[in-house]
Amino acid sequence: MSVESVRSNPVWQNMSPAKRKIMEDALRAGNAQSGNMEKTATVIFKAINEMKKAGESFSKTETDVLIEELMKGMSAKDRAKVSMIRSLINNKE
Repeated sequence: MSVESVRSNPVWQNMSPAKRKIMEDALRAGNAQSGNMEKTATVIFKAINEMKKAGESFSKTETDVLIEELMKGMSAKDRAKVSMIRSLINNKE
C-alpha cells in the first residue's frame, strides 16, 4: 500500500486537498501496521473521524479506495474481516 499508487486513481484527482491529506496520513499509518488487521481497522476509523472533525466525509468510492489500498498484503482471513468492517461503514452512510 502506498500513497503513490493511490495518486494514480481517478478518485484521487477529484478529492479536496483536505481529504487527500487525511487519506495520505491514513495510508502512511497503514503502512506501519501492514498485515495487522486490528490496527488497520483503527487507521480506517481514525481517518473517518478526522474527516468528521473537518466537517467533511469520504464518499463511498473514496472510502473503498482507502480500504482497498490498506488491504493490500493482508491474508485472506484478514481481508474477510476488513470486508465485514466495510459493510458496517457502508451501513452508516
